[in-house]
Amino acid sequence: MKRMNHLLRTLFGSVLCAGVVACAIALVSCNDEGIGDETLLYGRWEAVDYEGYEKEGGEIVYEWGFDPAMDAGDYVIFYSDGTYEEGTASGPGDSGTWRVKGNKIYVTADGETIGASVPTLTSSSLVLVYRYSEPGYEYYERSSFRKVE
Repeated sequence: MKRMNHLLRTLFGSVLCAGVVACAIALVSCNDEGIGDETLLYGRWEAVDYEGYEKEGGEIVYEWGFDPAMDAGDYVIFYSDGTYEEGTASGPGDSGTWRVKGNKIYVTADGETIGASVPTLTSSSLVLVYRYSEPGYEYYERSSFRKVE
């Protein structure tokens, strides 16, 4: 299993396998109201907060949160041509393509697609929520970003 760069993990969680990704996309909220003005996504976004957990059998086995000492400078850039790149203060990370459908953003890197809902998108704030569950397992992550360009 390919471990995605830290920011992609922050954005959308880890990819377990292609079948899991397909299930995750199907299980993300079915609300198709849309995210509003998609052009607000264009530009550089810096992570300002995130939190998440993994549960197995109803018990939290792993949880995490934003650590400014380690995570300051994590970023993602969404380009108007449908491509993106992400990275950390120490350098670039993965890149790929992105698209919006309904109230979700989908990113594809190395042939794998992950979707997250977009509960907040303004000219200065972006919040992404990724959820996945199957019997006996649950994954949740909420990431907040501020526009820096």
